[in-house]
Amino acid sequence: MREVALILIISIFFTFLPLSVSGLTYSNKSGAIKGYDPVSFHLSRRERKGKIIHTYQWQGVTWHFKDVTNKKLFITSPTKYAPKFGGFCATAMAKGAIVPSDPKISAIYNQQLYLFYSKDARDAWQQSKKRYLENAKSSWQKLIKRN
Repeated sequence: MREVALILIISIFFTFLPLSVSGLTYSNKSGAIKGYDPVSFHLSRRERKGKIIHTYQWQGVTWHFKDVTNKKLFITSPTKYAPKFGGFCATAMAKGAIVPSDPKISAIYNQQLYLFYSKDARDAWQQSKKRYLENAKSSWQKLIKRN
């Protein structure tokens, strides 16, 4: 119950921050997933900031990459590397909330990238991945149908 209340409070708070839901992808002034390179999560298992000289437009937002190799990998298969649920917090999505994530808090599961708004949210998700994933997929599909 406390987790649901916290997600609700965070959802309300983020409603007033400058963020964009462009093509159902979380972005801010730094671009998609706050300018982090989505390919780096998969290849090096950690977040790395992308560079302004290595960018690509996909789903209406700018994606940044640490080098041209990662950019080419993304262009070849963006859905393989882009975070699930548009880069929004996977745990919050499972609760039916759209909450921006912190790219420094992530997990790779079944070769897919998931981002979270806090370490507690990631820890909760990791304890019950299948349940959270099913709920998040359902919430995501409803969001897509509305937009």
